[in-house]
Amino acid sequence: MRNKILISFLIFSFLPLISLKANEATSLYKNEKFKQAFEIYKQKNIGNPNNPYTLYNMGNCQFRLKNSSLAVLYYAKAFRLLPRNSDIRYNLEFAMNQTGQKLIPDGTPLLLHKIFYLFALSELKALTYTSFWLLCLLLVAAILKKNIRSKIWPPFIYAAAVFAVFFIWGAMRANSRFENAAVIMQSDTPILSGPGENFKTYASLPAGRLVKITDIPGSIYIQIGLPEKGLKGWVEKTALKKI
Repeated sequence: MRNKILISFLIFSFLPLISLKANEATSLYKNEKFKQAFEIYKQKNIGNPNNPYTLYNMGNCQFRLKNSSLAVLYYAKAFRLLPRNSDIRYNLEFAMNQTGQKLIPDGTPLLLHKIFYLFALSELKALTYTSFWLLCLLLVAAILKKNIRSKIWPPFIYAAAVFAVFFIWGAMRANSRFENAAVIMQSDTPILSGPGENFKTYASLPAGRLVKITDIPGSIYIQIGLPEKGLKGWVEKTALKKI
């Protein structure tokens, strides 16, 4: 009992400290001390790497520091976790435009793009699992309770349709441009035809470019792709950071 009380005391004593750090970072940012603010947000991110707002603030700091590649990286990380947030979407789109990229592919309606990225992939997985188990429960009920089978079929069909929608949606999102992706950190990063410096260089990438990771990375090189350009090649692992 004493241990539980002690743990609770430590937790609640730590909460004001977290709040003070957040306020300090906000104050530093407002006073244009972006590097110091970033360091505080970075420490917060270590303790809670899945907080989209911390990642968003890290992106803001890097954008103000004119580091476009890191700005795109942190905005993209935040977007993966909370894609429906309008501020995160706007800043990611702006940062991508600054690096010669587009958030919304040509010919894609804005509304369709927003619907496609309404949920995070983790949320889509949770919705898929939930609808699947609901479907299973209805199926079991239909098998065991013959007298109510006719009443179960309509919700069963509806649940099956919902499951199919979330399953297909999740599968499409799992292959979208922000999943298993990375951002190029170095200017004029050469794309090689193989995993080694002796292979031919046939293109180069600017800093901030969003790429797909297309193969299991080796010790030094990693295979990447640019689906919109139909390009694949190898770059040094140190030249990029994974989203």
